[in-house]
Amino acid sequence: MPNLVQWVANFFFPPKCIFCREVLPISVLREASVCGDCERTLPYTVAQRRCKSCGRPMKGKYVHCSMCRNHPGKPFVKISSAYFYRGRVKTAIVRFKKETYRGYAEVFARHLTSVIAYDCPGISFDAVVSAPPRKMRMQIHGYDQAETLARELGKRMGIPYIPYGLQQKESRKKQSSLSALERWNNAEDNVKVSSKPEWKGKTILLVDDVCTTGATLYASARALKDAGVSAVYCAVAASTEKA
Repeated sequence: MPNLVQWVANFFFPPKCIFCREVLPISVLREASVCGDCERTLPYTVAQRRCKSCGRPMKGKYVHCSMCRNHPGKPFVKISSAYFYRGRVKTAIVRFKKETYRGYAEVFARHLTSVIAYDCPGISFDAVVSAPPRKMRMQIHGYDQAETLARELGKRMGIPYIPYGLQQKESRKKQSSLSALERWNNAEDNVKVSSKPEWKGKTILLVDDVCTTGATLYASARALKDAGVSAVYCAVAASTEKA
């Protein structure tokens, strides 16, 4: 019966590829709303040699990029991302920032789960938390795409999601409107953890939609570590190829 209902729904509202917006066959389930061409040609991060810490593409004999070698001591172990933030991926993630497209999280989480399994073999996560949204954004839109992705990822991986685990201390400027240095200054010391649950000794999967400079992930991971978390691993749908 569920398949029949889905078929009828697809007949009246044909599913589209979330990346190129091509109409898909009626038989396609909405969870797999990616056309064959995009499935094969998306800029997947695992297709390139990446830094073991920040996940950005790199060349040479080292396992860490020059930036991570010159700035050790990050509060997170590594950043895993499903795609590089360009082209069709960038367009899809910009749409995902609107609640109308929250269903995109199913596809992002499916691809991201595979990357996490590849990057973090044998790691057992105690919980998933999402990077905190700006207070102003929640007041205006009431929708947080990072939370949507984190919930879907936790469900797919069988890991409990902690709602409101991280919060911004004060309302600050929108990160995407700032330069790289301004993003770091804007995010610095502006994240706090909730009083519950008990964080000490936990291994946490920290989720956001996009990583550009890494400032938000850094501030969030630092707050978690200060609360006693044992290890923080970061996961994002997409990351830029340069900080």
